[in-house]
Amino acid sequence: MKKNLSILFTLSLILISTNLAFSQEAKEVDSSFEEFKALRKKEREAREAKEKEQEYKDYLEFQEFKKKKSGEIIEEQDIERKKKEGKVAYSPWAVQYSATSGIVGGTKGESGTTAQFLVVGEYHVPESKFGYRLGISSWNYTYQTHNQKFERDLISTIFLSQGNIIYPLIFQSVFLERTRISVSSADFIFDYHFNPRKLFDPYIFGGVGIGTCSNQCNALRVLTGGGIRVNIREGYFLSELLLEKPFFAFSGENHNTSISNIYSGGFRIGFGIFL
Repeated sequence: MKKNLSILFTLSLILISTNLAFSQEAKEVDSSFEEFKALRKKEREAREAKEKEQEYKDYLEFQEFKKKKSGEIIEEQDIERKKKEGKVAYSPWAVQYSATSGIVGGTKGESGTTAQFLVVGEYHVPESKFGYRLGISSWNYTYQTHNQKFERDLISTIFLSQGNIIYPLIFQSVFLERTRISVSSADFIFDYHFNPRKLFDPYIFGGVGIGTCSNQCNALRVLTGGGIRVNIREGYFLSELLLEKPFFAFSGENHNTSISNIYSGGFRIGFGIFL
């Protein structure tokens, strides 16, 4: 009897120990699984937060797109309205043609005339006060010094007083030939409009021109001035007063050539056609 109880007790201890071991292992498994679930939950929450953030960004982009699209539609409607009503100057692009006539002066008493023809492409947004012109110009300076002018007048007076018309023409063309400089250049002009794209459109401007001249030299001119435009539906007419200072630089083989330090002022008229 005692022996049987001893065996039963031993078996009970074995079973209890086994159950405890399994229970501990189960707890460890359950703990690892909970950690795994918590990790997955965090990943899921992070993914959902990122999706919500992206959804919010998409919403903001959509609002910007809608606002931009609405603005474009309003602008298109405004342009169409201006076209139908015959309002002036709705295009930002224009081609401009102009001619200039003026006078030349110099630091050594030079005097003469200047002429220019200019073709430019213009960009000027109707609502903006700023405009830009880029084009090609051809300009000429013709001048003589005061001494040359005095000698020419003296020769003319002497020979004409004797009734001779031929000799003054010969002496003027041979001995008293005037200086003439022809230049082709690319010009950039910056405009500031006080009353942009209205019927009467006053403005000021400044710019530079870079090119080459017939005397085998390089040329640079700086110009400034002001003008007024009369805008119509298809384009505009312009008139400008301008002052300019040309500079000349000769190549090595022509470095001894001399051109006077001159400046000029002129009056320009022209027209532009909106594209």
